[in-house]
Amino acid sequence: MCMLNKEKLKISAIAINGLLSLFIAIFFNFTFWRKVTEVYPITLNSFPFLLSLLLLLTGISFLFLQWLRIEALYKVFVGVLLLLSALAAYTMDSFGVAISTQLFSSITQTTLREAMDLFSVKLIL
Repeated sequence: MCMLNKEKLKISAIAINGLLSLFIAIFFNFTFWRKVTEVYPITLNSFPFLLSLLLLLTGISFLFLQWLRIEALYKVFVGVLLLLSALAAYTMDSFGVAISTQLFSSITQTTLREAMDLFSVKLIL
């Protein structure tokens, strides 16, 4: 039986933020990437633009995560961030809406009955 050394498994917070930023930029933005690739199909000529767009999204997420890195609350913050990002991605993909200030205004005016109509088994899964 092989025992793993915990020292080998340590990853710095910067590396975690970088991987998490890349994960969010790729997997929580399917609708965004679908729309972008409709306008700029993946070709040799558009590849540098698409790559720079991925780096921009990843960089913005990374800077945000670095700015809000608080050691005591880091794991909780990352968990909440992933949950909210997944819910936002689900909303954008399922309902075809973009997250904007008007959407937040509409959310604050929504009644409990209207909100319950939006819950589904697909949302929970």
